[in-house]
Formats: sequence, structure tokens, C-alpha cells
Amino acid sequence: LVLSTYIVHAHEYTAGALRIVHPFAVVSTPGATTGAAFIERIENSLARRDRLVRVSSPVASRVLLHQHETTSSGMMKMREVAYISVEGGANTDLGKSSSYHLMLQELRKPLVAGDRIAATLYFELAGPVEVVFVVAPATSESAINPHQHKH
Repeated sequence: LVLSTYIVHAHEYTAGALRIVHPFAVVSTPGATTGAAFIERIENSLARRDRLVRVSSPVASRVLLHQHETTSSGMMKMREVAYISVEGGANTDLGKSSSYHLMLQELRKPLVAGDRIAATLYFELAGPVEVVFVVAPATSESAINPHQHKH
């Protein structure tokens, strides 16, 4: 099932023992000053844990590391976190089904389908890595389930 004619190809980057798979952002609503970005997964081939400690991008004044959680009353709330752990020998999910994501604050321009957004991910051990987030419609298969790419 294809929900859109928009096609996104998976892409990946490496930083030392880390493999960053399919960074993507979703289209922002008109007039929005914030946007959301995700990473399908970060794979860590070392036994030692690393941490994503910061992200920067020229399209936003700030990029926050966010986690959403459900409160005891059933309300969903988001909070900024100081880092996101990338456990040794494991995959860390920052995709749409994950509790972690990136919030692009004070967007300098709207996020439009097909745009490519440069960003730098800063890891505690692996250091900085330059990546590109491809902007996909929020309803596209690529944004909902990156495993269902059409090549």
C-alpha cells in the first residue's frame, strides 16, 4: 500500500562503531515554528555504551533531544532529556514508534517534502557525525514505517 507518490530511499552514516540508519523529518504545518525529526535506528557494534548528547542544524535555532511518556493519568507528555543512550551491542530506536525523537525549535524555514536537512549529531565517544534528514510527508509509508521503502 502506497499512501503517497513521495519516495524516500533509506540512507545511513557511520561514526566510529555507530551506524545511523535512515534519519528523516516530517513536513511541518504552515506557520509552525517547531518540527520533528527521527532516526530509524542507531546501531552500536561495540560492547561499550555511547550517548547522543547534542544535535545541531542550520534550519533551527535549537534541536532538543526529546522523550515522550504516558503519565499515570494516561496523558502523553514530552520532556527534554540531556542525552539518549546508545547501548553497546544493541540498536537504539528514534523512529516514530520510539519514545525518543528530535524537536527542531525556532525553524528558520518550513519543512517541505523532499527537502534535505543537514545536521550534526554529537556523540559522547564517537564524536560528531554529519547527516542529512530527508523530509517526508507525515502520512507517507517512509515516515510511518521506513522498512517499506519503494526503490
